Formats: sequence, structure tokens, C-alpha cells
Amino acid sequence: MKIIKLLKALSFALLIIFSTQVFAESYSNPLSFFKDTFITTYMKGKISSNKNIPSSNINISTTNGVVTITGKVDSDTQAGALVVMAKSIPMVKKIDISKLNIKESKQPLSDTAITGVVKSALFIAPLFKKSHLEAMRIHVETNNGVVYLSGSVDTQAEIDDAIKIAESAQGVIRVESTLKIVKSSDSSY
Repeated sequence: MKIIKLLKALSFALLIIFSTQVFAESYSNPLSFFKDTFITTYMKGKISSNKNIPSSNINISTTNGVVTITGKVDSDTQAGALVVMAKSIPMVKKIDISKLNIKESKQPLSDTAITGVVKSALFIAPLFKKSHLEAMRIHVETNNGVVYLSGSVDTQAEIDDAIKIAESAQGVIRVESTLKIVKSSDSSY
């Protein structure tokens, strides 16, 4: 009886050692594994709770902070929404949508990704600096890597911030701005 218990304990210990070795080979930093798992799970939850995106057609995976989104969506808007969702997760380093297909898209996927990244960056900019950008008043469109900004802001500093944010997005060739300064009498939108 003692020998059986000893063999079971030894088998369990060997299983743990083997699993740890396999785990260590695939992830040099165990914390990365947990972060990636969290990001993937969180993204899947955000997608499934969004009624405008067909979650059954989308696959999410994360490796070392890089979120890979594959599958098929119905529109550029849905693809952009996925990029914005992923970009809103602080631990995400990069987003790969190179294998995401858009049904009847009129613009290259890279333009959709750039638009989504710029929109999300404009939206979260006020959280990380003293900028008072009102992202909802700025329209973003991308065509062949050129980002077009339009709409209204309160100051020249906000125009400058929006242009800098757009220029910092990966894949941007240049930024064209027709943003206008309009003092808003009511700041509640």
C-alpha cells in the first residue's frame, strides 16, 4: 500500500516536472503566459458582448502581448472596432489583423487598422496626458496610408496633438488635417 502511494506521488511529481519543462520551453517568462491568457479571454468577452460583431467568425490569440485577430467580419467598421477593443487593453503591445477578412471591403485592411489605431489613440489620449482632445469631434479616415483628420477642436494645441497622435500610428505615410478651431460653448457631448 505504501509503495502504491509512493509511486503515485512520484508519478505526480514527474508530471509536474515535465509540465513545467514544456511550459518553460514555450514561455520563457511565466508571467507572459498569464498576461496573454488574460488578454485573449478579455478580448473574447468584449467581442461576445458586442452585438454588432459576429463573434462566431472571429478567432483571437495572444503571444507575448501581440494580439492576432483572424476570421471574417462584415465591414470595415467591425474590423476597426476590433482594433479599438484590442488597443484599449493596456498590456497589448501590437495588433496583427493581417489574416482578418472583410466582406466586400472597399479599402485595404491596413487602412482600416490604421484608422482604428488612430481613433483609439485619440480616444485614450486624455487619460494619459493633460490633453483635452474630444475624440468624438474628430473624424478619422485612412486611404492608402494617408490619414485624414476632420472636425472641430477648441485650440491649436488640440490640432497639434491630434496630428502627432495620428503620425505615431504604425503604417501612416502622412497626415492631412482639415481640423477647425471652434470654441465650444457647451462642453457636454
